[in-house]
Amino acid sequence: MKNVTIIVVILVVLSIALWQRQPYAQERATRDSGRSFDEEDLAPDSQIVTPDDESAIDETEEESRGPSREVGDESPRRDSRTAPDEPAVEDSTPRSIDPNAAPREESPEEPPVITSGPPALPAASALLPRDQVALSFVVLGVASIDKDDLGQARQLFERAIEIAPLQPYSYYFLGRLALTRGEHQKALPLLRKADVLLTRGDQAWRSEAMSAQGAVYEDIGELAQARRAYRRSLRFSPQNLRAMSALARLAGEELDADDTVPQ
Repeated sequence: MKNVTIIVVILVVLSIALWQRQPYAQERATRDSGRSFDEEDLAPDSQIVTPDDESAIDETEEESRGPSREVGDESPRRDSRTAPDEPAVEDSTPRSIDPNAAPREESPEEPPVITSGPPALPAASALLPRDQVALSFVVLGVASIDKDDLGQARQLFERAIEIAPLQPYSYYFLGRLALTRGEHQKALPLLRKADVLLTRGDQAWRSEAMSAQGAVYEDIGELAQARRAYRRSLRFSPQNLRAMSALARLAGEELDADDTVPQ
């Protein structure tokens, strides 16, 4: 029994001794593992980085890389403001065409105007004051012709010639009046005077004066002169119906020796 007690005491003492030595062993093992390499093995320029130094290095790297992007945002950031010199992009998408829409018909070309009477008189505002007064008498004379008052019309045209002797319209209408009365010897000089006074820009009026001359020649039987006058009238105005009708009427008439066929 005494031996058993001694053995128990010895075991207790050994257990206490081992328990006291265990922290020192662990500390030594930890110290030995932390010194796995000696400071002399480090490169001469290397330095031990502390936690404060690591945070400073991280901040420097973040500044050099720029602002961080959120996870999942793969597209590059762009400024929402559009540059002032950036051209606007036009929409190249073709517009839809309605299949039920009716096709647009192209307007046909208007046929040339065929004239069967004298053209319009010029605007009074485009003339000199004396010519304006004379033109007013011509207008009154034309109105008298429409009323079959030929005597009054002739007086008005003669009055217009007294006011403006170089205005051609009075001579033209006086020549037409003489042709209507059968006074061919009076009509031709008046119509020729009108043709001379008409400017080159008044092609329609010159065509009308030549057509009236052709009518005078046709009435007195000078068909060759009549054809030449009608052809000249059409050179000034190809749409003159009087000249076209007269040439068609004279086509069946016998040609004179000095008559020329139109090209």
